[in-house]
Amino acid sequence: EVSSTTGPAITDTNWHHIAVTYSGSTVDFYLDGNLADSVAHSVTFTFTTPAGIGCYADAKNQGFLGSLDEVSVYNRVLTSTEIQDIYLAGSAGKCFTPTPPEITQQPTNETVKIGGSASFSVSASSLLPLNYQWTFGATDIPDATNATLTLHNVQFTNAGTYAVTVSTPFTSTNSSNALLTVNDVLNSFAWAPIPSPQFVNAAFNVEIQALGTTNEVFTNFNGAVSLASTNGIPIAPVAANFTEGVWTGAVTISQPITNLVMLATNSAGPRGLADAINVLNKPALGYTLSGNYLLMFWPVSPSNFVLETSSTLSPPQWVPVGIPPLQIGDENLESLQMNGTNQYFLLQLNGN
Repeated sequence: EVSSTTGPAITDTNWHHIAVTYSGSTVDFYLDGNLADSVAHSVTFTFTTPAGIGCYADAKNQGFLGSLDEVSVYNRVLTSTEIQDIYLAGSAGKCFTPTPPEITQQPTNETVKIGGSASFSVSASSLLPLNYQWTFGATDIPDATNATLTLHNVQFTNAGTYAVTVSTPFTSTNSSNALLTVNDVLNSFAWAPIPSPQFVNAAFNVEIQALGTTNEVFTNFNGAVSLASTNGIPIAPVAANFTEGVWTGAVTISQPITNLVMLATNSAGPRGLADAINVLNKPALGYTLSGNYLLMFWPVSPSNFVLETSSTLSPPQWVPVGIPPLQIGDENLESLQMNGTNQYFLLQLNGN
């Protein structure tokens, strides 16, 4: 026989939960889920039948003056956590058939922009205390043990399915999956390479791409972009309307400039710079007559201009003049013998 005399006294007529464990040489007494007293006891105890519950086995008329309910004998020592869980079961009792928690509101899909925040919530009900564990795919998320899961500074790697396991000490249930979609945002503009030099008032084609955070074409962008230069030189047009993240158009510069850097900007903040180019005045083609020869001359700089000729303008059929020009000082000189037929001439930039 072993008893506790130092534990708390029970002076009311309410139901209370009593548990006693015996391990080694110590008997522990629990009252309402909490350890109330530990008593040293070195006598070997053997559970035999018939056993008396609430009375002495050999004197059953000496009964416990009270009521007992859900008496249980275990073949092992229960832990303090298990005893507390049994107590917390309360009116549900130890002998009830556990039912899973009921999820009354499932987590819903979320769509956010990269760098934003996403939040998933679940609502559940049960007679027992509830625990939560959120998962990403099939992996538990550390410390995600509340009814609400909030993600900050969301990146593409966070996109996927989220779910939560809602559990009691006895059973659990899984929520449905909620999908997190992470959208890209406009990050910058990229100019395709532009040949240099270009020439005053001569339109040249450019291509500009809107880029997302991963430097891929941001095809969702269909907005307007302002065009300017870092040198303050006017550019025409002053705005470009993008289609699916791309604008291709002709640009004109109205004055010569060295190291012109063109700039694309958007009201949301992204920007992009083109490589520097030189914009030059077109070289003038001059001529004079000398006997039966036509002398044509033009500046050596800018270079790479070729003199071309055509015998008709309906339509023109331009071909390079076969004889290379002579360079005299800072000018090129071409001497052509006149043959009595119409000839037309122009300077063509090599490669254009």
